[in-house]
Amino acid sequence: MDLATVGKWNDTHLGSYVELLRARRRSLTEVLKTVKTKSELTGWTGAAGDSGRQRFTTLINSLTSDIAILDEVTRRWGDYPTQLAQIKKDHKDLLEFLSGHGATIDDSGQVAEPAPSNVNVDEIEQQAKAIILLADDIDNNAAATMRIVAEGTLI
Repeated sequence: MDLATVGKWNDTHLGSYVELLRARRRSLTEVLKTVKTKSELTGWTGAAGDSGRQRFTTLINSLTSDIAILDEVTRRWGDYPTQLAQIKKDHKDLLEFLSGHGATIDDSGQVAEPAPSNVNVDEIEQQAKAIILLADDIDNNAAATMRIVAEGTLI
């Protein structure tokens, strides 16, 4: 992760994705309610009724699992859009400050030498590194969540 990557991030995409996951959860919850209502198969006896109830039970379990996964992903990712927006703002503010003082910074967070005397190089570099570390943490955590969803080991 570096400052150039942070600068290119579109923080609205993750927020949109989280909202899509929440909408998907709401939809699946409605489907689950309907399936539970229909699954009783009242008055249907015999092997076909038993088989039908078994299929409904399998479907209910699958929907319940999918909803739990969506709950966990949105719980883990719920704050990321806000955190990314703050990181983007901090990044922009840092670059504007440096530009206003005639200084530049490289993608790794090092202020270009010679820095103007009115710029506290250590403080600026610490801010830049904090931005990079936070962005890296969010990226790694989001990727780890997606990996365990793909592996089916989330819950």
